[in-house]
Amino acid sequence: MYITTISFNLSEQLLKLFEGLGFCATRYSQLYNKNYNRKTSYIITIRGESMFNKFMKDIIPKNPKHIDKYKYFLNSQNL
Repeated sequence: MYITTISFNLSEQLLKLFEGLGFCATRYSQLYNKNYNRKTSYIITIRGESMFNKFMKDIIPKNPKHIDKYKYFLNSQNL
């Protein structure tokens, strides 16, 4: 699971928030296509099956697309 932003301050706040909630979160930066004057983006990642399950149970995303993907993931685990 990851969240991308071009705001360093927002990435810092998200990282601290996730760590405060008990998530193992990592931040890294990436510069896309220097030829087009793109800004640096900051990616906050939460990795691993247990952290993914914790995120879905604690944060409870509302986007139906993400909920459906999580249901598909759970169903694929039962095969």
